[in-house]
Amino acid sequence: MQRTEVLRMNWVQQYLEHLGVVAERPDWETLAKLTQAHLLKIPYELLSKIHYYNHREENGWLVPPAEVFVENLVSKGWGGNCFILNFNFGRLLEALGYELDYCRVAPGHMAIRVHLDGKVWYTDVGYGAPTYRPLLLDEEPDFTSLYGERVKITKLDEGRYEIERFYYEDLFSKKIIEWQPLTIADFDEDVALSHRDVDDNSFMRRASADGIKSAYEKVWIDTNRHLRMDTKGRHETPMPDVETFLRMLQETFGIERAVAEEAIAFVHSPERGVKTRELAEHNRRRYGG
Repeated sequence: MQRTEVLRMNWVQQYLEHLGVVAERPDWETLAKLTQAHLLKIPYELLSKIHYYNHREENGWLVPPAEVFVENLVSKGWGGNCFILNFNFGRLLEALGYELDYCRVAPGHMAIRVHLDGKVWYTDVGYGAPTYRPLLLDEEPDFTSLYGERVKITKLDEGRYEIERFYYEDLFSKKIIEWQPLTIADFDEDVALSHRDVDDNSFMRRASADGIKSAYEKVWIDTNRHLRMDTKGRHETPMPDVETFLRMLQETFGIERAVAEEAIAFVHSPERGVKTRELAEHNRRRYGG
């Protein structure tokens, strides 16, 4: 067996073991299990994104290849932004025999299109939304999680769908799914834009992590606040200090201290710190994750 094949098998097996899913064949049931496990076990976080950005010149990339992603996932608890998560989940699915491509979700997001059983399924593990299963967009899915987040997809016209997210009745995100097949290379400009080191790109000015911890609970942690949504409602408390933030990251998501300290140093450096708090509070999504 060639060395490249051994390496491929290693990262695929490590990825599956981390998710806790046995993938014997590329079918809908396995895809649904992989998607749900990914959302429950791997955080959406901007800490590793900043690390990869800081080392972009020596690495030669902004989105890590599968081997690097899985190594840092398993050994350091890292996840990533939407590009890191969905591209690497796509690589896992391809290694397992799934046929897929990608689609743009404007502004600033992307998802996976999985071709299975003569249909094309919308699949997303990089959005922080409770899309636990692959979706058929023409069915116009509309569902609410046990912790109160609603996802509604509406067909606008051929090849365009609106995806809205609500917390109970409050709309907090609206995007357009552009339902045309794309490759990873088609997102080069999107990835570069999401890494713009400017004050009005909040995704480069925030040290944060969030994730769905169970069917009943979602958690958000950043240097300003701790937010938990569960069956009893929304609970938000200020983050008292950096040490508490670092401890909570470790306890909640298993994210090691060093990458969080690096992200804090980046976003709070003198040349970047002016608008950081304002942007974090308003959660602007102009550039994407």
